[in-house]
Amino acid sequence: MKFEKIFLITAVLAMLLIAGCVDQTNSSSNRTSSVGTDPKLNREVIPQGLPQGLPQGLPQGSPLELPQESLPESPQIGGPLSPASAETPPGETPLPSAEIPDETPPDPDIQPQDLPQSTVKEFDIIAKQFEFVPEKIIVTKGDTVKLNITSIDAEYGFSLPGFEISERLPVNQTVVIEFVADKEGAFTISCSVFCGSDHDDMKATLLVGAKES
Repeated sequence: MKFEKIFLITAVLAMLLIAGCVDQTNSSSNRTSSVGTDPKLNREVIPQGLPQGLPQGLPQGSPLELPQESLPESPQIGGPLSPASAETPPGETPLPSAEIPDETPPDPDIQPQDLPQSTVKEFDIIAKQFEFVPEKIIVTKGDTVKLNITSIDAEYGFSLPGFEISERLPVNQTVVIEFVADKEGAFTISCSVFCGSDHDDMKATLLVGAKES
């Protein structure tokens, strides 16, 4: 009878001990289900990618607000350089600045009235049967000569070999010839298109005189 009481007491204590262990295991598993445990280290492991200190037990689907940290403002690009940043670092040779050459100043000894001036001399010439009118043209060396030549009865030619000029003169048309008389002398003008029996006599003269000093 004594042994039966001891056995019953021992069985009741064993059942209470087993029940206490089961309750402790269930509460421990509920606490670590959202976080997880590392069986090797026997400590809680926080899932990667989440910051520490987040509240536990958030309802499913609720928005997660992460703490916002103020970022440092980036330096402004393209802004004005400070005097310190514009200085050449020690030990480096500064680049030479680009220099724009100045224009050559005018010579004070040359006055406008001393510069050579070209004078335009214009003549109206008629080409007709076996003659040029006028027969003599007088200019000064350095003059610009402008000849307005009109043929009134046939087709002729105008040849001035001294200045390498040769032009055809169609009938009833005016041909303009312009050149600079850059050399002195008497220069023959002739017809370069055969125009009849006195073709060789159809001549005129260009006289280029010396420029007065």
